[in-house]
Amino acid sequence: MSKQQLLDTYGNAGQIQQILIDERHLGGNYTVKNIEDTTRILKAAKDAREMADLYGESKEFKHAAYVPHFVYDQWLRDAKAAGHPGVIDKKVMKAWCNDPDNAMFRTWPGQL
Repeated sequence: MSKQQLLDTYGNAGQIQQILIDERHLGGNYTVKNIEDTTRILKAAKDAREMADLYGESKEFKHAAYVPHFVYDQWLRDAKAAGHPGVIDKKVMKAWCNDPDNAMFRTWPGQL
């Protein structure tokens, strides 16, 4: 059985937990697992969707989605690995927002 230890809790309301999983005694390695409670951002996205009609049809400068912290972190890691630290690929963001599996994070329906 693997050993787990809470390393950190962070975020505005402690919604992200970072856990160390030690499997060295099983011939494995260390793994760091991040768990994020997205309840607050899902509610914010739902509330925004319910008010979407108030903002008109324009897509320009319109809030499109609430992105979970762990997704944003992955985008930053991918950008750094691609040799562009701090510069997130707009195509990656757009694809994530347009993915039907992420519709619950969107603030208005449709495609970007």
